[in-house]
Amino acid sequence: MKRTRLILPVMGLLCLVFKLSAQDVVYTISGEYEGNNIALDSILFENLKNGTSLVFDNLPVQNDYIINLTKQEHQGSTGINLYAPADKNICVVKNVPGQIHLKCNYSTGGDARVTVYNLQGQLAYESSLHAIQSGSVISVSLAKSGIYIVKVAASSGSYTFRTVGSSRVIAFKINLDDQPAPVESGYKSALISAASDFSFNIGDSLRVSVFKDRLYASPQIVVVSNSSSIEFLFESITFIDPRDDNEYNWVKIGEQTWMAENLAYLPSVSPSSGNSYTDPYYYVYGYQGTDVTEAKATTNYQTYGVLYNWPATKNACPAGWHLPSDAEWTELENYLIANGYNYDGTTTDNKIAKAMATDYGWNFSSNTGAAGNIDYPAKRNATGFSALPGGYRHDFGGFDSIGTHGTWWSATEGETNQYWYRRMGYDYSYVHRNMYLKEYGYSVRCLRD
Repeated sequence: MKRTRLILPVMGLLCLVFKLSAQDVVYTISGEYEGNNIALDSILFENLKNGTSLVFDNLPVQNDYIINLTKQEHQGSTGINLYAPADKNICVVKNVPGQIHLKCNYSTGGDARVTVYNLQGQLAYESSLHAIQSGSVISVSLAKSGIYIVKVAASSGSYTFRTVGSSRVIAFKINLDDQPAPVESGYKSALISAASDFSFNIGDSLRVSVFKDRLYASPQIVVVSNSSSIEFLFESITFIDPRDDNEYNWVKIGEQTWMAENLAYLPSVSPSSGNSYTDPYYYVYGYQGTDVTEAKATTNYQTYGVLYNWPATKNACPAGWHLPSDAEWTELENYLIANGYNYDGTTTDNKIAKAMATDYGWNFSSNTGAAGNIDYPAKRNATGFSALPGGYRHDFGGFDSIGTHGTWWSATEGETNQYWYRRMGYDYSYVHRNMYLKEYGYSVRCLRD
């Protein structure tokens, strides 16, 4: 868990004004945060009718962004054209939205590893070592569109840069060159836009998303018409639990705001043999001691958080957050199903596990649409919920199922001494609902009040 200074959820405002001429659709976009104009990192347009998209990223610092959507032009610049480290062993050329070209200027070959993080610091993709050969291509499938941090680790060192994945794929082309690539610094010329398949007609519905580091605004749906304006409300994407300074990411899904990682509040810790129906018990998967500092130093704590028996959940969530009820879990599930988050895009039946699960950490499954299958890459963690298979603690003592299952408590009692929970497994595509005994140790996701 990252630790940093307290970041309060301050609200800001972004205003998007449409200007329509007889020929072109022109958007003037300006951002406001804490009463001041702010520069934006990127703007993404998605046509919900025909599935095409257009992104303007690495935007310059300015008060207004004038975008001619018809010509796919941004007056001023469309993004960084080239980035080159000082030693020029690796340079990054920005050519088209969502496409990165890495030219590795080695006289001999080597290995490279590509790692991609979202702006919340969560791992979105990590490759195995790739042997660099002339013309090698590494394709990265991302869970959803947005801004990503890309790290390339090679024999000459590590290089990090920021890019936007506009079509859920970022391609890295790696070439060997004996001579350093020419360096072109700064922005592309005014009114130059990269090629895109984006298209629209008057009356089409567009989803407009704006991105700013450490801030969040819900995407807005607009219909292209003679005149329109929308406002985005920004807030911080993280919060700090004042009890222990743990920093958490959150995600808004429908009308609910959920933790985007498991709760890690750990006032005490017990070995798996500790057991009670009535008293709170806290566990860290695989840890069999009682020292909180030692437990927090384990990889399982830092990755999966804490396992709680049900009595421990009653006061586990920080102020302003609560343990979700069974009905609130059902609300989440129904929203995702109705809004096309099933792995196959249908809006009936429960097939939403893939859209809620991280695209790493799960054991592999060949079952279609399962959380552990790499099929349907565009749906993998499409919600940002980032469910991980943290396992659980048995009622008879002992830990089980890390890598294969994740289970989360609800606040709702079913039968005597049994409470409803939600479970996801590596080998199935649905979110499972059941009730079980209070002394089991499950994970907790808190829901904002």
